[in-house]
Amino acid sequence: MVQQTTSHGRPLGLFAILMVWSVSDRHAYHEIIAAEQPAPSALLAPEIPRLVTSVARRYLQELLAHPGVEEELTLRSEFGIMAFHGGNLEAYTDHIAVETAARCDASLYVVRQPRDFRWHVPSTRFRPEESSRLRAFCNHVRTVITLHGFRRRHMPHSILLGGHNRTLASVVSRHLRRTLPEYVVEDSLEAIPIALRGLKADNPVNIPADRGVQIELPPTIRHQHEFWSRPTFDPSRSDHEAKRPAPVRLVDGLAEAVRSYRAVPDILGSSG
Repeated sequence: MVQQTTSHGRPLGLFAILMVWSVSDRHAYHEIIAAEQPAPSALLAPEIPRLVTSVARRYLQELLAHPGVEEELTLRSEFGIMAFHGGNLEAYTDHIAVETAARCDASLYVVRQPRDFRWHVPSTRFRPEESSRLRAFCNHVRTVITLHGFRRRHMPHSILLGGHNRTLASVVSRHLRRTLPEYVVEDSLEAIPIALRGLKADNPVNIPADRGVQIELPPTIRHQHEFWSRPTFDPSRSDHEAKRPAPVRLVDGLAEAVRSYRAVPDILGSSG
């Protein structure tokens, strides 16, 4: 049985707006602003002097309380797909997650930010205790793929596979190299920038029992607006006269990788 819920937040209070960012938060914030299209400066989370500790700050609750932020949960199989930096932050990762999950009967957890807002809450601040939907997702799935967006000038066509489940990373890399031969699919942790490896224990990619793979996607495959803006998405339709768009082949490869991983009992539960 599929259970699906969505939510819309409430306005942040003045105290929440004035709460300060940690050093790691500021670094992540500047990185994502440089990576994506500009947003109105008045709506960006402010950078102000450090006055109080941020240890007890409930980042996810604050994010979900902001007007227009959506949280979506669909429970299907014990394999999960996540895109919690979706919407106006790491653009189109939520679209890719929704379509991939539907293709391979995976559970789904998505957070979308509205067009007039952008706040990069670090992955490790997405704590299950701050969201009943995130908690339900983490309790339901055993293995997960999390989808993110990144930008590095020297890696415009690289897809990076981090996270602790290296068996799954190997399966995903094999399928994506076949469906996306024009991209460099990197599954060697040593070759992935440290900040993008997704190895911290409290990162949602590593919370489920069998942990998972964090996939970092470049703008060249995410920002294909003419494809995602189509009224309907039909990845099963084959077009023998023209090359299938890269986003379609990305979803093809991800869905095939999930089905392949789930079909081999001997590798389930192995994290490499």
